[in-house]
Amino acid sequence: MSSTGDAATSTEEEIRVVTNFLQVSAIGCKRIHVYLVEITNKDAYEDNDSSDGPGAHEQVREPAVRSSVFAKAVAGTANEHLLFDGREYAYCASKMHKTWDGKELKRDVDGSDDIPGRFHVVLRVHRKYDTALVERFCNGDASVPQPVVQGFLFTLDTILRYALRPWLQCVGGRYLSQHAAITTDAGFDIWWEYRLAMHPTHSRLLLNVSARAVPVTASGVKTLGDLSDLFFDRNSNSTASGPAKTDGEWAKFESCVRGLSVLIPGASQAGGVRVAGLATKHTRELQIDGLPVAEHYRRVHGIDVPATSERCAVTGKDVLVPLELCVLEGRQVLPQLSKRQRGRLMPLSALPPPQRLELLRHGAQLVVRACRESRLLGPFKLQVGDELATAPAHVLPAPQMQLRQAAAAVSAASGAWELDGQQVLEGVQVRSWTVLVLASAQAVGESQARAFAVQLVKAGSEMGIEFAQRVPPIVYGSVQSVEQAVESACAAAQRVAVGNERAQLVVCVLPSAAAALYGEIKRVALTRVGVHTQCVLAANARGYRPRLVRGILLKINTKLGGSTASTRQTAADTVSLLDEEPTMVISAD
Repeated sequence: MSSTGDAATSTEEEIRVVTNFLQVSAIGCKRIHVYLVEITNKDAYEDNDSSDGPGAHEQVREPAVRSSVFAKAVAGTANEHLLFDGREYAYCASKMHKTWDGKELKRDVDGSDDIPGRFHVVLRVHRKYDTALVERFCNGDASVPQPVVQGFLFTLDTILRYALRPWLQCVGGRYLSQHAAITTDAGFDIWWEYRLAMHPTHSRLLLNVSARAVPVTASGVKTLGDLSDLFFDRNSNSTASGPAKTDGEWAKFESCVRGLSVLIPGASQAGGVRVAGLATKHTRELQIDGLPVAEHYRRVHGIDVPATSERCAVTGKDVLVPLELCVLEGRQVLPQLSKRQRGRLMPLSALPPPQRLELLRHGAQLVVRACRESRLLGPFKLQVGDELATAPAHVLPAPQMQLRQAAAAVSAASGAWELDGQQVLEGVQVRSWTVLVLASAQAVGESQARAFAVQLVKAGSEMGIEFAQRVPPIVYGSVQSVEQAVESACAAAQRVAVGNERAQLVVCVLPSAAAALYGEIKRVALTRVGVHTQCVLAANARGYRPRLVRGILLKINTKLGGSTASTRQTAADTVSLLDEEPTMVISAD
């Protein structure tokens, strides 16, 4: 991101680029002490299968409960200066345990109406970090153990994340910013989660500030029924439920709502209950205490269940509640989105550089404010720069591309090189290859697979990439046995190759873009069988898209040792780079 409005066009003119780093100018405390925090509920016990009486007291795991109990345990004492991360550790810039009886501090704490129980809190000395170590490490002292430095940096990350919380909003245990929030029509709004990470560099310590898009339920989404309408892209005002959903579709929606907090009719406890999952049967097929679900809620609670209700949520105590009666407890983070919703999230969260820079600057200012105003962060005496760090840079023109049969080098136009009709610099000869179809024969027929192979051969010849077999073997395989399918394809290629040559390439036609299947193919092909693969989606193999075919051929050529083009210009031709300065070259395609 350029700190000036327009990127410089002259290669000799230096510009400043804004990074997403804050410079840490000082860590004023000499040491950071880390304490292990154990919190148990004295009124609850862990599961115990033996007959020797109750087991150990139950560990409290909910971060919000742990934080509340811890704050109560240290209130009004010198220990209230401890900064607790809500999970396992508490931090302090001074040696708090010097006033303890030994290396442990024990406290018993009574709960409250919101958090019932009696709690036992134990703090134990865990370790300490000398802040001078990080300065020595940044200055090149190789004697400083790297694991120690990494642990210290992780501790600083945690302390800073906690210190930001007063300026963020807690949603489902995550602390988010509504700054530059984005409203969508897909049932969620986009809020931002700031992430902080310390990075030791040459002679200085930097703090990386990044922002991640998080989908939060929209204010108009009141119930799980509303959420299901948006998940399945249905009109919530419709009187019909639309086509019946498959078990697989409901399983995906279950992942979307599991863990959400909802208010349900007749709940005795204050606050919401957690959704454990969905019932596997239609609402009309379920019963509660011998009554159909709709009849139960009408008699017991005086509530009519909509006739369109299809599924019930199941709470942690196995209570069945129709989705339409599960009221969301405030705004909540959605753990999973539908394909349509993800399609809305991705482009909206990919902010243009000016908006992205403004969002990061806001996060950086929160860090600066926390360092100055946070009571708990104050003792660590952490000082950071007021603005995101900048670095000198040059904008280099796009180099010219030299191809094999080009009469002249090809210049970039609008950020791209038009290579149609050109041959690659060094084209490979594919002597042994095959097409492996992992989709069904109905999705990609043999004639379609053969036609796609012919397209590759024809376009490859025009680009200087030669295929020995114009019509390779077409092999069908199962995604359940990828290794066997790849081995069968390689054997088929070897049988028809001149000189019985081993397969060089397997073109794999995939039924979907599932990352797990793609990863398994690459793992098997490269580490078990020893063959290069080129994956193509079934939808792309059925039609003819010249630009797509040329792109696939360029990948094949590179994988098999060929070269697409060479550049006529280098960075050294354009600008003198200082060898003694660490330099990053950034390109985009």
